[in-house]
Amino acid sequence: MIATEKLTRERFRELYADRKPNYELIDGVPEQKALGSKRHSYLTLILAQMLEELGFRAAPELTVEVSETWEPVPDVARRRKAPRAAGRKARRRMPRR
Repeated sequence: MIATEKLTRERFRELYADRKPNYELIDGVPEQKALGSKRHSYLTLILAQMLEELGFRAAPELTVEVSETWEPVPDVARRRKAPRAAGRKARRRMPRR
């Protein structure tokens, strides 16, 4: 077995930024992302909409910088909402019918 060095995020981006299909960095090793089907895309959209309805901000294919050697790209990720400005009231969403 040949020992290889783990890639850093910077080196990974240099080598894999323009490659198709996409890659993600897992524990210093570039891993090719699986190609999604139409069903997978549809389910991803539904999950993102459900997160939005629960009050979260959803982001598809968001690169998550966990550490220097770990940069996964989940299909859907919850994002933090921007802090509300002082003195502004929260707007309530009207329920869908």
